[in-house]
Amino acid sequence: MMRRTVNLDWVTAFFSIFVSAVASVSVAFIVSHATIKAALPANAAQYIRIVGDKTLSPASRLLALTAMYKKNLVDPDALFDAAYDLENESNQRLSLQLLYVVGRSDESLPQSPIGYVDAPGGLSVRASNGMYQVNGWAIDDNGVKRVELKIDSTIERYPCSRNRVRPDIEKLFPNFSDSYHRLHSGFSYCIPVGALSPGVHHVSVMVFDKDFHFREIFSRDITFK
Repeated sequence: MMRRTVNLDWVTAFFSIFVSAVASVSVAFIVSHATIKAALPANAAQYIRIVGDKTLSPASRLLALTAMYKKNLVDPDALFDAAYDLENESNQRLSLQLLYVVGRSDESLPQSPIGYVDAPGGLSVRASNGMYQVNGWAIDDNGVKRVELKIDSTIERYPCSRNRVRPDIEKLFPNFSDSYHRLHSGFSYCIPVGALSPGVHHVSVMVFDKDFHFREIFSRDITFK
């Protein structure tokens, strides 16, 4: 079965169907992973309110998502879709916290691929040795089939180096995939400077596994300098 990405509004609506509305609550956010299960209320509806409240900081909303996972209140694939959407929406490097929690957890794991784009790390990228680079990693319990780069909604065929060694990822996810695929989970796209006009382009990265599951792990406007 194909699994498509969802946005935060979908997640909010989905859970609202199944959980009765509750009164507004004031929540103290505790960032420590050791206390994350006790940091927030157990009622899923309260988390939904937090995740959907755009007046709160993105970090607070991500913490609510993380706590939902630790309390088994959300499907892990919907959780990651929402976390990636939140990171793209805020242009902040937020989902690394969630990836760390899941990597060290004995809870249920996602069926679709997960990963992270390390570079560009901000909203702009400069060429190095005549190339723009899009680097990151991706893993899946059944193996990653391909990593797809789109620029301005067009699938690009620029050179992509796969199976790059990532000892950090091999150690971070002991319960996900196998050791070899975690260790060789890195990827790097090289885009010749002359291939893109300087300025803002929309960049997205989609990861596909061998069972036809897929997930968009990056989607935002990047200024190419």
